[in-house]
Amino acid sequence: MKPVPIIWWRYGKEHDPGGQTFQLNPPEVVAAHLGTKLARQRAEPPDAPRCWWVDDELLIERARVPDPIFGPDTRMYYLPRRGLAVVENLHFPQPEDARWSWYIHVARIFLDDARECWIKQDLFADIVADRAARECLVVDLDDLATALELGLVTTAETSQILRQTQAAVHAINRGEFPFPEIERGREACRKLGW
Repeated sequence: MKPVPIIWWRYGKEHDPGGQTFQLNPPEVVAAHLGTKLARQRAEPPDAPRCWWVDDELLIERARVPDPIFGPDTRMYYLPRRGLAVVENLHFPQPEDARWSWYIHVARIFLDDARECWIKQDLFADIVADRAARECLVVDLDDLATALELGLVTTAETSQILRQTQAAVHAINRGEFPFPEIERGREACRKLGW
């Protein structure tokens, strides 16, 4: 294991990362956005890294707190082979959402050699699951539809995103979640004292 920066790329929102609107941004806007996020992460104290590269199938991150839905027990598991970024132990403030403790982002997760970091490119579709992973719900398919309409993704990419989403839902429904990579990630977190 070794520490490594991991940046979240909210694809289509580089112009306004906190905003609610998507648009197709020019490459220079995307590059500036990714550069800013990387600089912010590299400015964090080096004696307590939050992100670790476990192996080519697993990266882990401890949440930066305080945050409205992240707590000290919130962990992120990045599964590049599966194309999923899994967040464990979310704390939604709304009572109707309290049962959801897992949030799974369908994502493209890749090593950016030029920036010397990993990037999680959000691919719009998400899955939430309850603590026991007996019930799940697919969310944000409207964001995927908007991305397709704007040209952020092609028809072929949209098909792949939908297949990744369906594969994850099937695995959850078959009782295969948390995935073995997540169990290894939990062990890595314990070794780090998280």
